[in-house]
Amino acid sequence: QEGLVTGVTIIAAGDFTIFPNPSGGQVRVTGLSPAGSKARWMLADQAGRLVKSGDVILHNEIFLDMGKPAQGRYFLILKSDSGTQWASLIIN
Repeated sequence: QEGLVTGVTIIAAGDFTIFPNPSGGQVRVTGLSPAGSKARWMLADQAGRLVKSGDVILHNEIFLDMGKPAQGRYFLILKSDSGTQWASLIIN
C-alpha cells in the first residue's frame, strides 16, 4: 500500500538538558517530568545501536554514568509511560 510505513516510531526531541555536553561519560540531566515516574534511559550511537541502558526514577535532576563509550556523537533516549524523548550527546 502506498504510504504504509512499518517498524518506525516517531519520537520527539527532548525538553530535557544534558550537562556537560560534550561529556566524558557522566552527565547531569535536568528538566525531566513527570517527577517520580519510572523511565528507561538508552545511549545509542549514530547507527542506532544500543551502547548502554539503565532504569531510573525521574526527578527534576538525575545523574547518569554511561561508562567510557568511544568518542563520538550519541543519542540519549528517555522512555517512560508519558512518552519517548531524545537529545544529542557528544562523548569526548
